[in-house]
Amino acid sequence: MRIALGANGPIRLDYTLDTGQVFRWRQEADGRWYGALRGTALALRVVPGALEVETAGAPLPEAALRRFLGLDDPLPAIRAHLSRDPVLRRAFAGCYGLRVVQQDPWEGLVSFICSSHNAIFRIQQMTGCLARLFGQRYQLGGVTVETFPAPEVLAGLRLAELAPCRLGYRDAYVLEAARLVASGAIDLGSLVDAPYPVAREVLLRVPGVGPKVADCVLLLALGKKECGFPIDVWVRRGVLRHYREAIRAATGVTLRAEDGGLTDREYRATVRWAQQAFAPYVGYAQAYLFLATRSGLL
Repeated sequence: MRIALGANGPIRLDYTLDTGQVFRWRQEADGRWYGALRGTALALRVVPGALEVETAGAPLPEAALRRFLGLDDPLPAIRAHLSRDPVLRRAFAGCYGLRVVQQDPWEGLVSFICSSHNAIFRIQQMTGCLARLFGQRYQLGGVTVETFPAPEVLAGLRLAELAPCRLGYRDAYVLEAARLVASGAIDLGSLVDAPYPVAREVLLRVPGVGPKVADCVLLLALGKKECGFPIDVWVRRGVLRHYREAIRAATGVTLRAEDGGLTDREYRATVRWAQQAFAPYVGYAQAYLFLATRSGLL
């Protein structure tokens, strides 16, 4: 499959697939990026004006891949709009080509449950182990790619069977999330079209999902790019460094400058400010602020 990029601007697969939005993608020696979307194994490579795609496993419509990689997001227009902010102007100059993904909601939910109080490389290890032990395995160009196990698969396991993946206290959360989704008590598919507050309220009912995890799922798995602004350690640093006074002026809340996470009041105030300051591209503001801060560009 060859997908034209057209007028919606470039994509940088390294920025998009290897910076904490998704956790099971890797670049191999042939230069291609290998990973999976639902039941499909994928190998991706950017060539002039297009994205080359090889697949194995379940058929994958082009529209699904375009949605996953944000290829229809008008990146030049997003850059022009957000670059009115001088901080984001620098972020776009240094990280242009980053796309905000919309991954499989189920894999996204488990991934971000695993992200709680965790580093990216550990989340990669945890989710990679779940896929190796319980997913389907395919070969693409001599590279093994595993799909992520369906909720029904994980729901049928015992906690002891998750032990090799070293999820720690998160194993009970993952197992309960699987049971909720597999039983239909939580319908992740319906949350894609649900309003942000409704979807967020539903996610917060899932064990192991707090405000930051919910906002990660909302932005990076449910496609709430117009309002999703999860605040991790890097976004918090960027916000404190560049926007502390703007948040105080807009919300009346002063963020503490010392190390440590935000209080619930500070978190809610920061998200509320971002949703006003960066509309309608709040998710892209978050993604570029995260990457530019983590990369030392801001």
